Amino acid sequence: MMRTAQNQRNSEQRSLQSIGQLIDELKSDDLRRRANSVKNLGAIAQALGPERTRSELVPFIMELIDDEDEVLTALADSLSNFIDYVGGPQYSTVLIQPLEQMCFLEESAIREKATNSLKNVINTINVAQNEEIVVGLVKRLSNCDYHSAKGAAASIIPFIYSKVSSAAQSEFLKIYISMIKSDIPTIRKNATIFLKDLVILIPKTPENDMISLIKLIIKDDQDYVRLYIMDSIVSLAKAIPPAKHASIVFPLLKVLAEDPSWRIRYVVCDKINDLAEIIGKEQTIKVLLPCLLYTSPSPRDS
Repeated sequence: MMRTAQNQRNSEQRSLQSIGQLIDELKSDDLRRRANSVKNLGAIAQALGPERTRSELVPFIMELIDDEDEVLTALADSLSNFIDYVGGPQYSTVLIQPLEQMCFLEESAIREKATNSLKNVINTINVAQNEEIVVGLVKRLSNCDYHSAKGAAASIIPFIYSKVSSAAQSEFLKIYISMIKSDIPTIRKNATIFLKDLVILIPKTPENDMISLIKLIIKDDQDYVRLYIMDSIVSLAKAIPPAKHASIVFPLLKVLAEDPSWRIRYVVCDKINDLAEIIGKEQTIKVLLPCLLYTSPSPRDS
């Protein structure tokens, strides 16, 4: 019995020593050691407990944001599962600041992981009670000079749009419209990629505004921006009544099918089955199949 208790104490002591070593390695000059320690942030947080994790570990994590990509990649992975370590959903907003800062980074893989982790955090909180925090996050991301952070805002807005007040929704729409109308093609492209997630929310999102944004992108002078708008047309077909397809969806589709860029016409062909499932056999034969004729290669493609 005494030996069992002694063995347990020895095991706990070794565990504490191991955690202490991990904490020390967070400050190591060796990149691999820092990355390994960040991968084990969960073990460190578990040893510290929720209160010390919030008050000590999270502020220290903020100091790691300027580290090398290898460390930041490990950090983005670790923070995606950190909600329980800070004390659960009621405290998860403390993770917003480090994740927000990671949305400003140049490496796209890190930004994407940070954005997805932000969505996980937002998904656990009561948005109605924390709307000021969420709206503030989106505004900071969209108002900064970093194109990458604006892309994170474009991804987050559709995710939380249905959960915020009508006043916040109006603000989000203004932000999104400004990104679609930006003079910078990269910003327009990122907004176009996630526009489909706003369009599918019709009628919560204004139908006329969504159609106007789609029409704007179809006229964009950069084909790598227009390349992503077909997904929004598919979402539009899902969101509006079938009676409106002929007057709204099909004219938009025809314009894309006749696009001078073969890349755009290729995307139309690639997504045609998705539309066919929505509009049914009769309209597929009557409308979609003729559109395929417009997507055929032309002399200008050679």
